[in-house]
Amino acid sequence: MNKVNAKYQKMFEPGYIGKMKLKNRTIMPAMGTVMANEDQSINQYYLDYHFARTDGEIGLQILEITSVEKRGQGLPSVPGIWSDKFIPGLARLVDGIHERGGKACVQLHHAGRGAYRTIIGEQGVGPSAIRAAGMKEAPRELSRNEVVEVIEAYGDGARRAQMAGYDCVEVHGGHGYMVWAFLSPLSNQRTDEYGGNFDNRFRFLEEIIKNIKSKCGKDYPIIVRLSASEDLPGGLELKDTLKIAKRMEEVGGDALHMTSGNFFDLGAIYKVISPMYVPHGFLLDETKEFKKVLNIPVIAVGGLTPEIAEKALEEGTADFVSFGRPVLADPDFVKKIKEGKLDEIRRCIRCNEGCIKEIFLYKHVKCSVNPAVGREAECIITPAINKKKIVIVGAGPGGMEAALIAGQRGHNVKLYEKTGELGGGQYKLAASIPGKEDLDSLVIYHNNMLKKYDNIDVIFNTNVDKNLIEKENPDIVIIATGGKAIVPKIKGIDNKNVITAFDVLARKANIGNSVIVVGGGLVGVETAHYLALEGKNVKVVEMMDDVATNLDFMTRFWLMEEMNKQGVEFLTKTKIKEFTDEGVIVTTNSDENEKELIADTVVVAVGVTSVNDLEEELKDIDADIYIIGDAKQGRKIISAISEGYHLARRL
Repeated sequence: MNKVNAKYQKMFEPGYIGKMKLKNRTIMPAMGTVMANEDQSINQYYLDYHFARTDGEIGLQILEITSVEKRGQGLPSVPGIWSDKFIPGLARLVDGIHERGGKACVQLHHAGRGAYRTIIGEQGVGPSAIRAAGMKEAPRELSRNEVVEVIEAYGDGARRAQMAGYDCVEVHGGHGYMVWAFLSPLSNQRTDEYGGNFDNRFRFLEEIIKNIKSKCGKDYPIIVRLSASEDLPGGLELKDTLKIAKRMEEVGGDALHMTSGNFFDLGAIYKVISPMYVPHGFLLDETKEFKKVLNIPVIAVGGLTPEIAEKALEEGTADFVSFGRPVLADPDFVKKIKEGKLDEIRRCIRCNEGCIKEIFLYKHVKCSVNPAVGREAECIITPAINKKKIVIVGAGPGGMEAALIAGQRGHNVKLYEKTGELGGGQYKLAASIPGKEDLDSLVIYHNNMLKKYDNIDVIFNTNVDKNLIEKENPDIVIIATGGKAIVPKIKGIDNKNVITAFDVLARKANIGNSVIVVGGGLVGVETAHYLALEGKNVKVVEMMDDVATNLDFMTRFWLMEEMNKQGVEFLTKTKIKEFTDEGVIVTTNSDENEKELIADTVVVAVGVTSVNDLEEELKDIDADIYIIGDAKQGRKIISAISEGYHLARRL
């Protein structure tokens, strides 16, 4: 057995939930993957995904939202447990986890009023016919008999999980789904014994716990996942959820799994899955309060780092720590902590692009920094049969990734970068925005890893041209030269008061007190947010109907809330006709009359165009040429890293 890293002793002590013993204090929470079959059965991709995390030595894996009723399915292609027909597939999964030394849990789930008609084929159901703000239609109110049927469905689901061999179950009691909807006075306005006062609203969860215990035995562990608060006027607050948690313990719950927020009523939705702007460990103050009132274990969550998690365990803030996105980004996250290889951890940057935005587009889970997610068996890095000489131009995310994977496969790699550091131009600018410091971890990871391979050379402060390439005489050239700001051909664009967002983020420009940002996409809104933090009066002008539509909804919600607090003004459906010495002249979709907006500085943030002069220059050389990332087309980091990774894996 490998010796445990001395700095993380507490994390690797065994622990108990009820009578279930876990080899360490780490838990992988339920995370949507949209990787099961359309009929909700388990496939090989799903098995490989979980087995990779078991091999990474996570203590307990909790399956994603697993439907106890067909009409409770929360996403397409997630596991089902509403019929005995699912037991064989679920058994294959847990058997494989056990063979690898892990433990597994099924999260029993019913989407309730958060179920989409497009998925379940009918109107959703809930405690009351009250529409959630984030839903298009109100649910149908469950009859009393139907409430009892749903309670039985949770118990039957737990029985099936136990029959399949799972070590425990988790009842999802947060995020606005069925259990939470019964608990909250905002969504439960029933007048029978399942609505009204606290005891009646709690009755649904109480009877679920008792039903599970009656069908699975009193020693079968039940974890309850509970949001700390609702963050809505009249909704559940911490004082209420502390009371719920204590009552949950009294009726048979064996552990509390912390979470926060509500997907559907749009309170602090960003707390459900925090974007990078939210501090790491942001739920630990609430976790302490639950520890004060509970005798059962408390599982902490909320953007935890290894350092924060270990401290929480040492101080008794939590009994177990939950790592979700970190084990998407690196399946060996826990194993590397244990072995003291923290410099080799590919850390999550909390961008929410692949793990949130993709699944809510009903695509299987992805990860910006780990292109192997969901395709673990296909994406084994194997030694190259024919070792080649590879020159990579540009050390942004795509170039760094291509260099690392090609080097790991045994190719001789030279990575050229025109600046004096890894990360390239745009990426380093993005990482300089307050709140986006997580982006630095990717550069740190690649810097650490590239140094481990003697067959990878990194050359800085060098402009690559045809002469240099001919001198190197490579077999393969990968162009990863990134992009630059689009400068629209509009009258006045060369005025001294007009600059680009890249100029702002590079701190290369003098900026007045009043600023107009032209463009409401990702770069535009993040630049506007940064300028507002600097105390500027900011207007954002966008020709489309809305701003920040290319962001995941968690990050967008946070940014929009913050900018509203800062007084940032948004002018949508508005086109720039001319830049002037005093600002801009605009027209709107509803009014073609020109109007001048006054500002000291105008910042152009209308997108990125490729920087790729080298491709034409190299068209006659005797080498294979590939273009990746923004050099191919202006997009996001998830595309650059994926292209670099998969290209290098095939060479």
